[in-house]
Amino acid sequence: MSTAVRQLASWGLAKVMPQPGSRRLLIEATGGIESLLEASQARARTLIAALREGQDLVDAGPARERLHEVIGLFAGYVEVGSQLLSSYRRQRAEDSAT
Repeated sequence: MSTAVRQLASWGLAKVMPQPGSRRLLIEATGGIESLLEASQARARTLIAALREGQDLVDAGPARERLHEVIGLFAGYVEVGSQLLSSYRRQRAEDSAT
């Protein structure tokens, strides 16, 4: 459990508060699905950047083609996720206005 909590905290999705005099930790959610998707998008962008940096290290041929496919897959994920976030935010703004 502590590994999962640390991971959530590193993504900014949970706040961990030590309890004085106890080994127990109070864990508080800091956001909802929007925060989770934003964190996932950030990790995917970091991965894409790292993969692109490594392109020159891969010889031409099947391995390079697979690398391009993987980069394309994650780039598509980021694009669709960005569209979902925009749509979600638009809908929330419209709901708040009514």
